[in-house]
Parts: sequence; C-alpha cells; structure tokens
Amino acid sequence: MSMIWCFGDSNTEGYNLEYQWVKDYTKYKGYIPKWWTEVLSDRLGQPLTNRGKGGSDNYTILDSIIKEIPNIRPNDTLIINWSSILRSRAVLNNELISLHIGGFPDIPNLSNESIQQMLVNRDSERFVEEVLGWGRLIQHSFKDCKIIFWSSFPEFRGKVAIDNTCLHNTPNSIYSINDETNNKIVDGHPSETGCELLAALFYISLTPKKSLV
Repeated sequence: MSMIWCFGDSNTEGYNLEYQWVKDYTKYKGYIPKWWTEVLSDRLGQPLTNRGKGGSDNYTILDSIIKEIPNIRPNDTLIINWSSILRSRAVLNNELISLHIGGFPDIPNLSNESIQQMLVNRDSERFVEEVLGWGRLIQHSFKDCKIIFWSSFPEFRGKVAIDNTCLHNTPNSIYSINDETNNKIVDGHPSETGCELLAALFYISLTPKKSLV
C-alpha cells in the first residue's frame, strides 16, 4: 500500500505535548484532537509517516526528505510544508540546530549579533527562490509520486500555481487556535477545525474526482 509522507515544521509535527501551546490547547479541549496528517491518512485509508519537527528550518526539512530517499516508493504521496525563510541553522556540539530570530543558543565562534544579522539578511526573495528550486528538484527526483508543497508563511503565498499533479499553493488562512479560543490561547497553529480544513484541502488535491461527503 502506498504511504503518505509528511515533512515540515510544527505545522506538520502535530500536537506534541512537549510544547506549551499544545498543553494549553489540549487542556482547553479536554482531549488531544487528531492532527491534519492523521485526518488525511484516515480519509485516504493510507498509512502515514510523519517527519515533521517543530522549529525546523527549510534546510532541515530538505534533509529529512533526503534521509527517506531509500524508503519512498512510486505512488507514495509527499506533503512538504516549507517553513519561514528567516530560519537558518548552525552547528552546536557537532549537531545541526535550527536558528530563529530572537530564539537561539550561544554558539562558539558566532556572536549573537552576527547570527541576528544573518537571519535578518535572509528576508529576501532570493531565499524564496532557493526553496522553490528545491521543489523542482524534488518533483524531478520523485516523478512517480504525488507531491504537495505548502506553507503557512506569507512569503510563499501564491508563488507557484496549481497543476494537474501537485498543489503548489499556500492556503490563504488556517483556522487557528487563536480563532477557536477567541484569543484565550494566543497561538497561530491549526485548531482542530483548522486541521480538518487542511486535510480537506489536501484530500481534494489528491482525489479531485471524489466528493468530500
């Protein structure tokens, strides 16, 4: 049976109770809702491998795809969630770590000011084009797979059009935890309803001739 592979940041990883926003939201709900990856897997009746990791930069997301090359088979589905171009990475204790503006540890041989300047420098269309180029390489490498690229970050919105095989478009909005809780929990990740909407969007793209009902 073909596999659904999901790659990305916290918008793909799901309701991981290690994160405070997940603890707050699941306490508000009284249960742990299904994440959109699980909803889509159930709807398609296909197994799921989720390689999303909260806080990931796009280089790390690309690496997670590369590591799975031996395991991805023809007719599998790849859903790739690109993160913010303002994230990058560096080596700390011989490990690659993701860097966010205002959220990174002390790194030997790199001043905090240098890291901050580097991340601000990334606010350029050139880094969007870099990621879109990776997308073309992924399409070429996995010609026999269904591929969806998406992002919750505005720099990718509307950059590539939908074609017959891939959704290269950013959802204009995701019904967030902010929306559902009326800002009682200030967080922009998808709520339970947002997850259902995302799963429906991807389901339509993957099965265009089937009804949602």
